[in-house]
Amino acid sequence: MSPPNSIQLTSDGSQTVHSGRFNIQYHSIHGAITESEHVFIDAGLKARIATTQENSLHIVEMGLGTGLNAFLALREANLRPNITFQYTAIEKYPLEQPLITQLTYASTLGLPQVGFSKIHDGEWGASQMVSPNFELKKVKGSWLDVAGSLPLADVIFYDAFAPNAQPELWTEEAMQICADLLKPGGCWVSYCAKGSVKRALKAAGLQVEALPGPPRKREMTCAWKT
Repeated sequence: MSPPNSIQLTSDGSQTVHSGRFNIQYHSIHGAITESEHVFIDAGLKARIATTQENSLHIVEMGLGTGLNAFLALREANLRPNITFQYTAIEKYPLEQPLITQLTYASTLGLPQVGFSKIHDGEWGASQMVSPNFELKKVKGSWLDVAGSLPLADVIFYDAFAPNAQPELWTEEAMQICADLLKPGGCWVSYCAKGSVKRALKAAGLQVEALPGPPRKREMTCAWKT
């Protein structure tokens, strides 16, 4: 039996969860919110919005985890009422509800708790409208088994645990699944900057960019489908 998950405070005052199963944090200890905003919202979602005229976007996340990335995407959606957002999160190991209720992302960001609560309260496998322009579907299962059956994505938030913790999610096979899932013009984004992952993305036909990383991390990766 795995050790229990636990909440830890990170350097920017926001929380992360330490995974007992994988013995690793869900976010950077140098700032959970800072990392997610930098990697997934700024380099991923906002970058995709800047390159398209579409008024409907599909975001797919590898790993719902604490719900932080989904919550930050919801915050962005609330600022853009002219765009409809569909958010699909695939999670093999959902966090336990008692731990989720201890997460304080909403208050840390100065936002109502109700939005964050809706992300976790919804039924798995069913779509729900979290806000008038933000539809969420949480899928319990493995990325390798589920991702290929999803509608094409504008953005993939690839937030698996590091390659040494979940090596099967960073292989050429896994990156090909990502490439096949993306729309033309869509982007894949991750905190990971490992050379083998970049090579796997290139082998899948994506154009790879090395971008400045969040605090204490030199690089992150963004890959585009042409």
